[in-house]
Amino acid sequence: MVAIAKPVGVGDLVFPTTAAEHWCKAFVDGNIHWLLLYGPPGTGKSTAAETLLKSRILDINWSFDAVTFNAAASRDISSLRSVIDALKLVGNNSQDQRVMIIDEVDCLSVDSMKVLKGLLDQLPDGTPIIMTTNHKDKLDNALLSRFQEVQWSTLSPDKLVKWAEVQCAAKSRKLTSVELSRIRNHATDYRQMLRLLATL
Repeated sequence: MVAIAKPVGVGDLVFPTTAAEHWCKAFVDGNIHWLLLYGPPGTGKSTAAETLLKSRILDINWSFDAVTFNAAASRDISSLRSVIDALKLVGNNSQDQRVMIIDEVDCLSVDSMKVLKGLLDQLPDGTPIIMTTNHKDKLDNALLSRFQEVQWSTLSPDKLVKWAEVQCAAKSRKLTSVELSRIRNHATDYRQMLRLLATL
């Protein structure tokens, strides 16, 4: 079951709403370039961000082309400038692009958010960027205006259990009633459910 413990493409994601699915697929298709995924902890925002970027550039060299910045771990402006500068380099993929995930962007200071806004405006057109946050209300409005907001809300247990059944069926694995019950008990937290699936 390890193969389904982490989504590998947009088809493996379970979307909380039809609006979320619409905007995420628009991002994968290249119709929009900057997304903000916001919602409570444990809903799979960071996993979704990585999956969407890998779906957008199928031959991406993740270790070389992806820039991840966790604002909770590093909040200083010099680190921010450094990672944004890396996005200006040519990527090692068919689209010659680098991509970025900014996790927990709400942890940046007000000054850092203003600097981030200016730095993002200097990037090449179409640079794919996804930010995630648990607290959209803490973000600078000028920064928010540059991103398509996508609410990544808590999924219903029924929807997550159905998704788990479909993923397992694709691997020729039928879940028992006991396993389904265990999954349902974890179905309010996407991350916990993925960990559970990996043990079945």
